Amino acid sequence: MNLNNMKEYEYSMVVDSLNKYIDYCENNNYELRDKIFQTRIIYRKNNNTIARITINKMGNKEQKYLDFKEDKLSVDPLIERRESGALEFKIIKDAESILNFLEYKKDITLIRNRLVYYKDDVTFELDEYIEPNNNFVVSVEGNKEKVDIVWNIISKL
Repeated sequence: MNLNNMKEYEYSMVVDSLNKYIDYCENNNYELRDKIFQTRIIYRKNNNTIARITINKMGNKEQKYLDFKEDKLSVDPLIERRESGALEFKIIKDAESILNFLEYKKDITLIRNRLVYYKDDVTFELDEYIEPNNNFVVSVEGNKEKVDIVWNIISKL
């Protein structure tokens, strides 16, 4: 993997319910990897990048990460963008200090429950958003060829 050019290949769509996507994953032998209560704070800068502080709670365990992505929004369900690796940290103020130094400005906080399913280089992220508004989002990412096949199936559900 070329760490200087990490690329995300992801389809995403807002849906009415997660039930049929959970059923799809379970009926097609996807492994439930994580159940996460996630808080994600988005920071923006006028250089077409975003920074994200992510706090994942899984039972009694909590993990905090800082990462960066290209800031690309699209109505197309497919998005390809460069992204950094994630840096784990312990104290939020340390990550905020770095973002402040780099002149990123706090934008929005997302709170959601996330189910993560995985099989054969394909990851499903099934999100139930609590804030800023209640909705459901299905994302499929991973190996381009495999993700395209899965997307063609689930986009018709």
